[in-house]
Amino acid sequence: MLIKRDQLEILHKHDQLFETQSHLGKINELKEGMDPLFPPTYKFKLGTQDYDPKRRPAYTDRILHRVNIHNYENVKLNAKQISYESHPEFVCSDHKPSVRRYRVGPTNLGSWDWIALFKAGFTSLQEFITFTWASSCKLTGVTKNAIIMDSALNIPGDYVLIYFSANKSILGISDPFPLVYDNVCDKAEEATNQRIGEL
Repeated sequence: MLIKRDQLEILHKHDQLFETQSHLGKINELKEGMDPLFPPTYKFKLGTQDYDPKRRPAYTDRILHRVNIHNYENVKLNAKQISYESHPEFVCSDHKPSVRRYRVGPTNLGSWDWIALFKAGFTSLQEFITFTWASSCKLTGVTKNAIIMDSALNIPGDYVLIYFSANKSILGISDPFPLVYDNVCDKAEEATNQRIGEL
C-alpha cells in the first residue's frame, strides 16, 4: 500500500482535486499551495487510527485559498503558507482534521490603528484590559514599538495582543504569552526594612 510505504507523491498524482484543477487550468482561482505531506484524511474506523477497508483512503479535508492581490489601493497582498498538517490524534470522526497556517501581508498601517491587551481565553472583543496606539511610523521593513503601561499588567497569567485597524478590523493576533509578575516594589521595601533592622 502506498500509504504504508510513504509514497504520497504517487497518491497526489491521482488525486481527484489535483486532476480537476489540472483540467480547469487558469479558470480555477483557488489554490492549495504545497501538496499535503500527510497521509489521506478519510475514511477511518471510528475511534481508531485504522483506515476503513470498505472505502478507498482519500484527501477529503483540504484547505484551498485565494488572495485578491490588488484588493487595496497601492498595496499588494500575499499569503505565505507556514504549515499544512493533519491531526491524526483525533478519533471522534471518520475524518482527520487538517490545519494550515499562513503569514498574511503586507498592509499599510494607519496612524489611528491600536493594539489591545487581552487575557488569553477571552470570549469577547470588549474584554480588553488596556490598549495603546500603534506606531505611526510609515517606514516598511523596520521594527515599530508601542508601549503598554505596566500598571495594566499586575496579574500573572497568559495574555494576547490584538492589532486593530482604525475601522476596527483585526489585522493580527499574537500567540499567547506568559506574564510573570515580579514585584520589584515589594522586594525593594523588603531590602530597605532589612537594612533598617541592621542599624
